Amino acid sequence: MAPKNPNNLLRAYRERLFGTQAAMADAANEHLAPTYLLTANHIGKLERGVVDRPSAPRRAALRTICGVQTDAEIGFERHKRRGGVPLSARFPATEARPSAGPGAVVAVSTDVAIPVVTDASTPAGWRIVGYLAVRDEAQPPAELSIVAANATRQALPETIIPPALPPVPDLGDYPGGEWNSFLTVTRLLASQRQAVAPAALLSLVEAHRDCLAMLFRQAEHDPLRSRIGAMVAEASIVASRLWSAQGNRPMALAHCTRARQLGDDLGNRALAATARIFESNLRSDAATLIGRSGDIADGLRLLQEAQALSADLGPTAQARLAAEQAQIFAVLKLPSECDAALERARAASASIAERDRSGLFSDWNASRLGVYEGTCRLFLGEPKKAAHLLEAAVAQFASDSSNVSVGLAAQVDLASAYAQTDDLDKSCALLGDAYGELVAIGNRRGVDRAERARERLSPWNSERLVRELDERMAACRAA
Repeated sequence: MAPKNPNNLLRAYRERLFGTQAAMADAANEHLAPTYLLTANHIGKLERGVVDRPSAPRRAALRTICGVQTDAEIGFERHKRRGGVPLSARFPATEARPSAGPGAVVAVSTDVAIPVVTDASTPAGWRIVGYLAVRDEAQPPAELSIVAANATRQALPETIIPPALPPVPDLGDYPGGEWNSFLTVTRLLASQRQAVAPAALLSLVEAHRDCLAMLFRQAEHDPLRSRIGAMVAEASIVASRLWSAQGNRPMALAHCTRARQLGDDLGNRALAATARIFESNLRSDAATLIGRSGDIADGLRLLQEAQALSADLGPTAQARLAAEQAQIFAVLKLPSECDAALERARAASASIAERDRSGLFSDWNASRLGVYEGTCRLFLGEPKKAAHLLEAAVAQFASDSSNVSVGLAAQVDLASAYAQTDDLDKSCALLGDAYGELVAIGNRRGVDRAERARERLSPWNSERLVRELDERMAACRAA
């Protein structure tokens, strides 16, 4: 295909100052991190107009070596923002399209043509699977509603307040920056997994992941392939957590394993480590503390592999990694190792800034670590300390609508701590409340955690309060 806009300005600077394209690339690389290193081939693409606006770090490096102040002086004009996210018409896809109405229409094509999809009309071959209300940059944060669309356009009841969207990093050499929209949707979906009923969110996540996976299969050259692959992996981890929440362990493992393989294949250490953190949680069944199908040794091995890659992780991921290690050590009755891991988690949590709390780690803060610490004390035989820590966490999550599932997990563990401090009345009441809410939102992983907590009440099976709890739990299941 003939280039549409050769960059003669950049070519002139290169010929006058550096001579060869390789020499220009070498000069720019002195100012670039390894992720953004340039080659002679990259410079050639820029000069021919194959890539007409490189990533922000690359533009900055090229401005520096050319001695200019603005992108325009070396031929990089800012692109006008488009109204939607156009995709190639070669294959079916998901489109996320900003609008003033529901915010973004999320639709799935069953045809090869890809028209512009709006909430007003659904072209032949398409079905709208939901809407996402996204924040208008010019307006304060609005409510975020996820609405499942079907023939009757019935809305789901979930309405939540999202955190302010973090700045979306520049993904590389993609004209117009359309790929940033895909990353925004990926991380917005990820950030809602603790607040929205799993079944309500899963169809949106899977549609988005399927779109990215098809784009990844069609991509032929780096950096395009590696960037899309990273988003496929991130969306796969989100889908894995939702499948797990619905009790489908095979699908959860399949998605998380795929994410780990992608991270390894792409050489993306941060992604490879993140996938291992979440896969470990599945392998050990740590979320249900500890389920009968869990393999603690396998889970711990994956966490050790993640720790070997942890230098590339942000503070939220490092805190989650250390907290998961501490939890397994506590279950294994290894207090020294548990305390050391908790100390690492506290150190990482202390450096978490608001910008770090996005996507898969949007639910991380000091209160989340408090749940892990309380659970560890519970398994180490320190129920009073556990109750103190978990009471504080439950109080904090009571007003946090973005972390409903985490708050319910804390209530379940607090119920176990109350039982071990001989407060059976509080234990049964709290566990019954949490169990009912978990059943109502369809969080099977949370239900399993609550049922494990009920098993820990077996010494009191003959007590009236426990028998009443069993009746209450049975009624919730029947309903």
